[in-house]
Amino acid sequence: MAERIVLKGNGRRKGAVSLLPPSDIAPFASMLLVGGLVLALVGWLDVALLWYPPQLGNANWEFGTIGQSMDAMALGTVGLLLVACGIRGRGGNRAWPRLFAILFFVLTVFCVACMGLFALNIGQMFRLVSDPSATPGLRRAIFKTLFNASVYAVGYLVAGVMLWRSTSRRVARAAEAPSEEPAAPA
Repeated sequence: MAERIVLKGNGRRKGAVSLLPPSDIAPFASMLLVGGLVLALVGWLDVALLWYPPQLGNANWEFGTIGQSMDAMALGTVGLLLVACGIRGRGGNRAWPRLFAILFFVLTVFCVACMGLFALNIGQMFRLVSDPSATPGLRRAIFKTLFNASVYAVGYLVAGVMLWRSTSRRVARAAEAPSEEPAAPA
């Protein structure tokens, strides 16, 4: 079992460091961090390049970019989750897990904003389709993009809340409490 880290200070003094206990994945935390960073950088670079150069106001560009972004976010998301697990698994300062929780909350807002912008362009996309045989494909693309964005938004929100709660003082205190295992007979 991993060594427990005791909370330093009571968290009320200025400059007191609140440490989290390492979890059972502590031996793999470095591997999770490195692998997650690689996946996150590659995945989010792919998403960022879709948005460059920006052509906000161009309905075709917005529609296509948001659709492609929702397709490309999987790799970056897995990378961020691995990094968050690695950070939380190592224990230590509670600032890093909280920073990642805030990042997940920002990504939730990003997905909701993308859904709104995407929904504003749906009517125009149907007007641009002149071939009736292309309409089912457009409907599938709309459904897929809105479904993916919804799932990502909910997933990011849940991940952010779980990560934030994992750093609460109550969880840290429970981890430092002595175990109530019976003593071995002498």
